[in-house]
Amino acid sequence: MNTSASTPWYRVPTRLFPAKVWLERRYSFRVSIPPLVQQAAFPADLSRRRPFPALAWLEERRAGR
Repeated sequence: MNTSASTPWYRVPTRLFPAKVWLERRYSFRVSIPPLVQQAAFPADLSRRRPFPALAWLEERRAGR
């Protein structure tokens, strides 16, 4: 991993997942996330995301439900 005191952690380039590296070396194909699955898992519109369960519970509790 490429780290130093002068480079913040969020600016360090990502590294490949070790299992994915092993699969690519061992077999002749690449593992990737299909576009539809990736889009469903990471929606561009953040407002459509499901609310965090603890926050939903807290809002219901405050509303007296």
